[in-house]
Amino acid sequence: MITFSADKYYAKLTKAILKQRPELSYNELRKAIRNKNIKINGVRIDRDVELSQGDKVEIYIKPRNFETYRQGAVYEDQNIAVFYKPKGVQSVGEDSLSEKLKNFYDYIEPCHRLDTNTDGLMIFALNENAYNELLFLIKERKIRKFYKAIVYGEPKGKKLTLFLVKDSKTGIVKAYEKQVRGASKAETEFRIIKSYGDCSEIEAELLTGKTHQIRVSFAHFGNPILGDGKYGSNTLNKAYKVHKQCLTAYKLKFNIERSKIFNYLNGKIIEIPVKFPVKKQD
Repeated sequence: MITFSADKYYAKLTKAILKQRPELSYNELRKAIRNKNIKINGVRIDRDVELSQGDKVEIYIKPRNFETYRQGAVYEDQNIAVFYKPKGVQSVGEDSLSEKLKNFYDYIEPCHRLDTNTDGLMIFALNENAYNELLFLIKERKIRKFYKAIVYGEPKGKKLTLFLVKDSKTGIVKAYEKQVRGASKAETEFRIIKSYGDCSEIEAELLTGKTHQIRVSFAHFGNPILGDGKYGSNTLNKAYKVHKQCLTAYKLKFNIERSKIFNYLNGKIIEIPVKFPVKKQD
């Protein structure tokens, strides 16, 4: 529980709390208000009320601090930061990694997204010029993104090419092997790192950045990612007792020979270790 007494400078409740506890986010406080997890003078409130001097505020949410998020910082300089996003945490939106980090930086913007249940490296810009340049570099594949995954079976070939259509109502992405109306081309290169049993550990590189691209592509060709509850196999997931999808954005390669800002990162590789707890049950 977080408690404090209001002084004469405060007006709205949320403004008062954020001044006292900047590690909290506005959206987090709005959610607490909706859930009646905040008391003023011992009375639960359900709206962003004005405070009077001396009002006692009690907030029943777990306090968080910057060091919690700094532990996820993999690289940072004056222009760019790379953070590790855990599984189950949204990239953007309410209570997301991006939203939390905005409490600790004057400027920070995500340059791409990861699926909620995919963990790994996310790139953030620390100023507007860097943001525009990073978007361009990612689009031109000057910053290459690599993933590791465990898939069922042994995928054939070295590249998957499909045409994807996302259903805006369900959020499900459908894959086609030929161009259809409204479809976007999705290309994924991959290599098998090792095979064991009836599964394979792979490294995949996105040549395009479409929603659920890796998950949909491998599932379409009969090699679903273990633990994927949307495009994978529930039977396989149960057999391996895997409850979280085995997919991690683990490496970034910077091939930047010409850039207004980022020449100093040319040749840099940022990588995190990955270990998937996969063991088939008898």
